[in-house]
Amino acid sequence: MGGLATYLDRNNFEGWKPNEWIGAEIVGLSLAVFAVLAGWAKPRWLQWVGVGGMFVQNIWFFVFYTLGS
Repeated sequence: MGGLATYLDRNNFEGWKPNEWIGAEIVGLSLAVFAVLAGWAKPRWLQWVGVGGMFVQNIWFFVFYTLGS
């Protein structure tokens, strides 16, 4: 729902250029892909790729958004 709201309100964000919403949604989309891999992939190594990707994104979010602000 958050991704849909960002898309629908893409022209209403003050200070954003028309296509900057795409960059904001890439992180959420890749997190969803990693979650699907971690939860439903058959090979164990592919599950670990999903877990590792989620871990890296969570650390990245913590460092740049939580500690950076």
